[in-house]
Amino acid sequence: MGHQFSFEERIGYLLGIISIMVPFSVIVMRDFPYTGLSLSFLALSSVVFLIHRRKTTFVTCLFAAACASSLFLFVRANISLAMLNIITIIYINSVGILVSRNQPLSFISVALAPVTLILSSLSIQTPKFPVHLSRFHAIPHRLVTSIVITAGLLILIIPLLSSANPLFEHLVRQTISSIHLEKLFAWTGSLFDVINIVRYIIAGILFIMLPRIATYAVQEAPGTSWFSFIKNHTLPLFMPKVAVSIVLFIFFITQFQLYFSSAETLMAMGYTQSQYAREVFAQLSVVALIIFGLIYNDKQNKGASKTTTLILIIEALFLTGMAYKSDYDYSSLWGFTHKRLYGFAVASWILGLVILFFNAYVKNSTGAFVKQGIAYTIAIILAINIANFDYLIYHYRPATLPNGVDHEYLSRYLSADAVSYDTEFQELVNRIRPQVPKNREESLELQHDLDNASTLAYHMSYSNNKYAGGFDIRTFNLSEYQMYLRVKNMSFEEYYILDSKKRSLIWSPIVVEEEFRHITPTELFVDSPERNNQR
Repeated sequence: MGHQFSFEERIGYLLGIISIMVPFSVIVMRDFPYTGLSLSFLALSSVVFLIHRRKTTFVTCLFAAACASSLFLFVRANISLAMLNIITIIYINSVGILVSRNQPLSFISVALAPVTLILSSLSIQTPKFPVHLSRFHAIPHRLVTSIVITAGLLILIIPLLSSANPLFEHLVRQTISSIHLEKLFAWTGSLFDVINIVRYIIAGILFIMLPRIATYAVQEAPGTSWFSFIKNHTLPLFMPKVAVSIVLFIFFITQFQLYFSSAETLMAMGYTQSQYAREVFAQLSVVALIIFGLIYNDKQNKGASKTTTLILIIEALFLTGMAYKSDYDYSSLWGFTHKRLYGFAVASWILGLVILFFNAYVKNSTGAFVKQGIAYTIAIILAINIANFDYLIYHYRPATLPNGVDHEYLSRYLSADAVSYDTEFQELVNRIRPQVPKNREESLELQHDLDNASTLAYHMSYSNNKYAGGFDIRTFNLSEYQMYLRVKNMSFEEYYILDSKKRSLIWSPIVVEEEFRHITPTELFVDSPERNNQR
């Protein structure tokens, strides 16, 4: 009868495979490892789910969300969004481990979950899921030792003897050539280049850490901890709530006056409209989060304390609405950018948390609020992935400047997710062809258009070079590949000829205006303050 592996042994072998797979999947040269990261996080999330002792509906939803975020690494090309997905996956699995340990959840324990997980795992001396070979499959120890000693001696002795005897050296070379050992030597040398050494080091760290993290996940949480102390400790928050409520009431009065102020009034106060919109959104969002933290940590639910909590909830809703309105007004005037769309997402997130807390507070069921908040936060992040901000920016409300569409933003700050490179490139070429600069402003405009078109040409050429021949599957990205299929037949030789001709006009002496004579070449490439303010 064959050896029956225990659950711990199977998980141990799986962790060993993942420890080797992860560094070789995500550490690659040049390109971002979209597929490598996606597969690695899918494997790690699956292990966290497998070792979970209580596969409740909440745990299953966490696993599904981790898998969805991992798949979006494969689908979306925007690097900032990829970083957000990576952080999300780490937090989801960390929270899953907290739930597996039956540890009470609070916003503090969730926020510190990854750090707590790593530090606590380091203290585990004997992991429950060790990565080792079974004695039924291991090569005898003495045989391994003998082979290593023999190989080491031959590698040392043969070169020394070859240098001392030309006939022996010739015999060695013939032997190596006849059995094609030179290919083996070349392959062995490649195993010890810098990138592989880094992979070996990371694999070793994972061999040590993953079994300990898995062991920590299946351990029962202690009855008391500093998390539970903070959760159960009652702070005297009535006076802070009253003070904040009064300050916010006064703020609302002055804020309504600002809302009805004209652009000229704002300028007289030292504000531009863009500066005012950005600062209002950031400041109101922060204050709303502070209010939320204040009411969340107040354990008193009676009399005047309950009244002030309800007042603060209403004021937090007003603040979030104001932040939402400032972002909406600015987007209506100047189109979408990543910051503005993420602003909508943040405002929606704060608004949802406040509403969820209000519902839980009224029903006196705040215990379930943390899980609801986690689920809502994950839903917001998944919605960001589905919405595809790059596509929304280009196809629905492109970023604009006072003089029209902001082609610099559309060409430099959008990824392949926008499905816009070829369209935007052709539009820029059509703008460039008739341009003959006659003054400083026209030269600057032509310079920007040429730079933007060159950026797009580079992105499309890079995509063609990456996917036209054999490519590293670890760096494959669906959006990038779909863009490659759109532009693979495009040739950029004609554009580069046009680019060269037009750039010669920028430096042409036909521009004879006195104002233009004294401009240094560097000034031609400096963005205007108006352009910077609009971002």
